[in-house]
Amino acid sequence: MDPVQEKLNWFMEMTECADGLFLWDYTTSWDIRSSNCPEDKAVYWSHLFRVVGGPEQVSPLFAHSRKPVLFNAAVDLSWIIVPAVEKHTIARYLVLGPVFLSSMSQQELDKALDSYDFATSSKYEYKTHLEDLPSIQYPAFLLYGKMLNRCLYPEVVDLMDFRIVSAKNVRVRPENRLSSEIVLDSSEGRADIEDLLLQQIRQGNPNFRNAIPALQLGQYGEMAPQSTLRQLKDECIVAITLSSRAAMDGGLSRQQALGVGDSYIRQVESADTIEEVMGIYEPMVSDFIRRVHNKHLQQQYSVPIRNCMDYMEQHITEPLTVRSVVEGTGYTGYYISNLFRRETGKSLGEYINERKVEYAKHLLLETGDSVGAISKQLNFSSASHFTAVFRQVTGMTPSAFREAGSAGEQSSP
Repeated sequence: MDPVQEKLNWFMEMTECADGLFLWDYTTSWDIRSSNCPEDKAVYWSHLFRVVGGPEQVSPLFAHSRKPVLFNAAVDLSWIIVPAVEKHTIARYLVLGPVFLSSMSQQELDKALDSYDFATSSKYEYKTHLEDLPSIQYPAFLLYGKMLNRCLYPEVVDLMDFRIVSAKNVRVRPENRLSSEIVLDSSEGRADIEDLLLQQIRQGNPNFRNAIPALQLGQYGEMAPQSTLRQLKDECIVAITLSSRAAMDGGLSRQQALGVGDSYIRQVESADTIEEVMGIYEPMVSDFIRRVHNKHLQQQYSVPIRNCMDYMEQHITEPLTVRSVVEGTGYTGYYISNLFRRETGKSLGEYINERKVEYAKHLLLETGDSVGAISKQLNFSSASHFTAVFRQVTGMTPSAFREAGSAGEQSSP
């Protein structure tokens, strides 16, 4: 027997200990090859996976990477998908689930099910069969996913290697959910990684990814046992607070560090899905490190020049001009313009463009925002103006820069 299939058979035997945890083997066209799900239940769960858009949502994610995906959809049901690669090509998909990550109120259940068209059966039948599915803690489900991935590949993935995708047309609110404990005991290894990360922020180390095996949210206790989403939000807010204080220790002003932290906290609070919350963490860390790194570079300049640079960093998303910098710092235009060029070798206008492009690089690599959205965020007059400035500074367009950066980070099958 094929060694991989032998491991998968063993995995299916082990999952029988978790009543109702099913493993599906799909073709690349998302037709079922096999499953340990009983035939009378398979008709519901295979159909539901399609109805909530599972295949359409996750397939594009495997174009350049085979890292596992956690797909979260209606009624808080979740699946883990791992592609099986043969001769550098995806041969099939292994899907684990569906499971509940937390329980729901009857009102939420009805609202979520109303979002979909169950063509092969009634909503009532689905509600009846939902009672047969297991409710599994969030970290525990990811551990099952790690074991499934290990059956296919020699390396062990980190929990933060999972890419989290949510059905965007579902906005299930967590307020009335029943108890769902998602926190595992924090390990000494996790605490060490967190300490190392905070040290990287204090140092402003732009190569921090070489020093840290994987970025992952800390586990700070059971803050919101009734909601997976709220728990992750609270963990992210704690991480933002710790990062802002580490940035202050690294030399960032209190005003700037707290302002940046408040901006990310607002993003967390406005997030509607697990995917959105998880997508905020790494860009936040990278942003703080970038700002501390720039602060360290400024130490070679005189106080007036450092004040100008600080002002630009604090107002980087505003329509910065030489005049606004001069008025904002209180220096005379002639004095500061000449001093700036003498110390840096650049004009104020050139430096403003460089700083905006540097921040644009961060957004291009760390977020999924479009070029047009980044242009607006940085207050360029138009996307074409932004592209022209970016090309002038870097020699390439924003899209080409993003593509080159993404290609460098992709894992090869």
